[in-house]
Amino acid sequence: MFHRGFNQAHLIAECLDVGPLRPDWLARIRRTRPQVGLRAPQRLTNLRNAFRGSSAAAGKSVLLIDDVITTGGTITACAEALRSIGVGEVFAAAFAGESLHHT
Repeated sequence: MFHRGFNQAHLIAECLDVGPLRPDWLARIRRTRPQVGLRAPQRLTNLRNAFRGSSAAAGKSVLLIDDVITTGGTITACAEALRSIGVGEVFAAAFAGESLHHT
């Protein structure tokens, strides 16, 4: 399995000083194909149901941070997982992006 060796989104979040980081509020629950090389429609469906939100996040507002947003597939899947457990508002921020997809 390929490992990057570091988490770009975590490094960005540390620099933003937006409050406590809670990576435990969102977990990947199934393996997926790498997003690289997939077309936009495939990216949007590849990660569907791949994440689960923690009940500890219910009722909270959450800021999702990613290094790059292209089609919004990752952010959408993460936001859906958080909303399904009762998260209030979900916001997204990224260092770079090609296009925005409303979540």
